[in-house]
Amino acid sequence: MAVKFTAVHKNKKRKKSNQIKVKEDIISSLHDDYLVDILSLMSLDVAVATSFFARQWRDLWTEVTAIHINIKTSKGPFKYWNTFQEKILPKLTSPLIRRFGLDINCGALSTYASDQIDLWYQLISARWKIEEVKVKSNGFEGHISFPTIFKIPTLVVLELSGDIDSFVISVDEVNLPNLKKLSIQIDFTQSTQYLFIEKLDEYCPLLEELSLKCCKVRGGGLLIPGHVPLSGKNLKRLSVQHSGYNPAKIIDIDAPRLEYLTLYSSIDLFRFVSTPIGLVEAHIGGNLHNGLMTSKLFDSICNLRTLTLRRAMISETPTLFSDLTHLICTISRSEADFNAVLGLLERCPVLEALILNITTTCRYEKVSEPAFMLTRVEKVWMKFGSSLLLNKDALNMMNYMLSSARVLKELVLEVTGWSHTDFSDDDSDSDVSDGDVSEEEENLEVEACREAFEWARCSFSRYQVDFLGKYLQIKLSGDEPKLIRTSKGRIICI
Repeated sequence: MAVKFTAVHKNKKRKKSNQIKVKEDIISSLHDDYLVDILSLMSLDVAVATSFFARQWRDLWTEVTAIHINIKTSKGPFKYWNTFQEKILPKLTSPLIRRFGLDINCGALSTYASDQIDLWYQLISARWKIEEVKVKSNGFEGHISFPTIFKIPTLVVLELSGDIDSFVISVDEVNLPNLKKLSIQIDFTQSTQYLFIEKLDEYCPLLEELSLKCCKVRGGGLLIPGHVPLSGKNLKRLSVQHSGYNPAKIIDIDAPRLEYLTLYSSIDLFRFVSTPIGLVEAHIGGNLHNGLMTSKLFDSICNLRTLTLRRAMISETPTLFSDLTHLICTISRSEADFNAVLGLLERCPVLEALILNITTTCRYEKVSEPAFMLTRVEKVWMKFGSSLLLNKDALNMMNYMLSSARVLKELVLEVTGWSHTDFSDDDSDSDVSDGDVSEEEENLEVEACREAFEWARCSFSRYQVDFLGKYLQIKLSGDEPKLIRTSKGRIICI
């Protein structure tokens, strides 16, 4: 037995070594152009290290077509900070280098280190026609100053993101005439950054996509009063997010060619100077503080086709969304949000698809008037944060909304597994065990599935029901009852 075991063991070793040789042959058989493409996706310090693999790899890193540097320690990516410009950079031979990426994964950078990195940008932009620069930080605290970044005239894409507070900008030396995409963090208490945004259309006349994050103010600095102008004659995509305190009262948006809008902040902080006639899609993730300002904002974007709302906010002056075909919103505060959804649906006469994210328990009060909101809707998708949210009130609410559906083709009920609901004040004092809760959830899913299928049977359009629960997942269509086996082996009749 021992001899046989040893023989098998040796054969396995031989097979394993043969497999390794095959893999080595495959890699070594690749053309150098493919290997260079692979190295161009790596961090430059890793690409340089591959020169020790074999002769074939010795000088391949010098032909990379993109530069990406990962700074993991305060000492820099190589042995010394000046190693890059003195020993690495002169050996790069490709004339096709257009991208330069920088990842800062250390806690802080000294003034000397910042100056050295800025020198890299000077040398690289002087030698190549750099079109894309990306700087990302993780775990970095404080401001970063690379003034050369804002003086590269060939730049088309500039993305500055991460944990940094903001970038220091020398507005007198900004030269970005060809920039089309900009992602940046701004501290409005810094006068130079405020001026950069104020003159954005002048500095970047071709800008088409802007992602602006207003970072948290730590105290001190210049407080910007009144209005902050944000202008972009060619701007097509705009995303604005606030993090922490914002000293500006209102951001005046002047972007007549805007097509896509994302606002993650209080809605009353924004105002459109000119109506973006070509707006197609908007994501509104902020809270409502001023009904009149929200009404004015909605009036400015009423021509869009797709609208995503964090909450279904009601404005003082109802806005008619005459072209809206897709609506996505969240019901997170029960009765008030449900009434808001009803009010909003009444103002969407050509709506075709509705997605509702329900994250709290519904308390439905019977409405005497018939609903006429979903007469043209073909698909309704309702997402529940928990199976426990599929209570009787939720079912009555859905039944009421679907009673007006005439051309509905598909109803999707999905349990996503996340919610904002507190079902008990103290979990430790709860008398319900995990097993009991799971059984309750399964019972609720079964009942909801039966109700939904019954609605489909009795509906005018006989739509399909897709139930994507935690315990029950099934597609139902037709009039015939079906026997379904649940995840626990329970057989039910639907």
